[in-house]
Amino acid sequence: MKRRTGWGLAVLATALLLGSAAWWVAHSVFQEVSPGQTIRYLERRLLGHPKLEAVALPVLARWRAEVERPAPADVRDLRPAPPASTGPAGATGRTLPVSSVQDLARALNQVQPGETIALAAGVYRIGNTLYPRQAGRADAPITLRAAPGADVTLESVTTEAFKLAQPHWHIEHLTWRGACRSEHDCEHALHVVGAAVGTVIRHNAFLDFNSAIKVNGERGAFPDDGLIAHNRLVNRGPRRIERPLTPIDIVAASRWVVSDNLIANFVKNGSNGVSYGAFMKGGGRDGRIERNLVVCTLGNVSQPGQRVGLSMGGGLTGESVCREQPCLVEHYNGVIANNIVAHCNDVGIDVNRSTGAQIQHNTLINTAGISPRGEPSNAQVRANLLDGRVRARPPATVEAQDNLATDLRSIFEDADGLNLRWRRQPSPVPTANEARDFCGRQRGPQSPPGALTDGPC
Repeated sequence: MKRRTGWGLAVLATALLLGSAAWWVAHSVFQEVSPGQTIRYLERRLLGHPKLEAVALPVLARWRAEVERPAPADVRDLRPAPPASTGPAGATGRTLPVSSVQDLARALNQVQPGETIALAAGVYRIGNTLYPRQAGRADAPITLRAAPGADVTLESVTTEAFKLAQPHWHIEHLTWRGACRSEHDCEHALHVVGAAVGTVIRHNAFLDFNSAIKVNGERGAFPDDGLIAHNRLVNRGPRRIERPLTPIDIVAASRWVVSDNLIANFVKNGSNGVSYGAFMKGGGRDGRIERNLVVCTLGNVSQPGQRVGLSMGGGLTGESVCREQPCLVEHYNGVIANNIVAHCNDVGIDVNRSTGAQIQHNTLINTAGISPRGEPSNAQVRANLLDGRVRARPPATVEAQDNLATDLRSIFEDADGLNLRWRRQPSPVPTANEARDFCGRQRGPQSPPGALTDGPC
């Protein structure tokens, strides 16, 4: 009797699975879901059914080989080298030279507004979190940077290398590398909290962290008005972690600008598998994410997990860390503009429970498109160029205008390889509010949809 019951359950499970697969394939045809999304959906449905996996997975693998679009194995920025920083206005000229971690810890306690901590060339192994104790001023920020011409690597073997709760610090020209025994432990290179208003993070490289730059409130204060610009944030392989994976993670802070960065290969192999390139959430407002190059996956787009490019709202925020209670809106009046987002197996741009979002002049290559979701989300989506489509998930609403959804392989010489010379330039549309393109070039009253006005930089 038990054997019959077991066979009956197996038949029922098989019927349900096949019915689900048939529904999804039909949905794919009529709703323009990509073959890659269909394959990944079916693979998830097969989990826990070893006999069905043995039969179906080889078939899906052959299908993927036919239809899955290739992502590049490595990535370079598409812009010319960024301009070098000449140091902050208000610097007094006094420099504190540093050549060891012990020197650095002392300098963090002694430095005064307007002064610079300059690290000599070398590798600095950080085994315990560093805490700056001194505050800069808006007219005299404190700078932490490599000495001119020096190659400096800060190698972190602790959960967070540098926790900043002081205002007006500039952090520049350093390489930060996660080197923990367990990938789970290398959380943050920089953790910006509480009173650390006016933080500037530019011209750095961040390698192998879960959330390399983390920003959030602390003790009722919020580190507003920051800048993250001209940085390179890359993981060299999938990260086997249970913790969140988001290279730039901004929670409950307002008026941050995330611009001109390269963010790549944030593959999460653990927990729920969901990762984001960058997000702003937690009740902040007026943030801008602009002119970034985001490549969700290097190599195999169908690696396990779900990867989203850029988001206002992310995966939502717990009440205790939100800027306001109840935490009804994740971000107010955010802008995502002039970014190039590629090779994400989920949407390229996400708006989750955020209001007044402006999504303008982005180019999305081999992603599922743009998707506002969750009440009370609303977004104005204008002049974007994309594979996939613009789709609001009710009760979210979207005002879409002048977007071009098409196969971008017909638009660019090699869209998947990120060779973005025009093969066929789209017809111009009225320029949205963003005056400059991905390369910083001035737009006229009309310009092509997407991030580029005239091919590569």
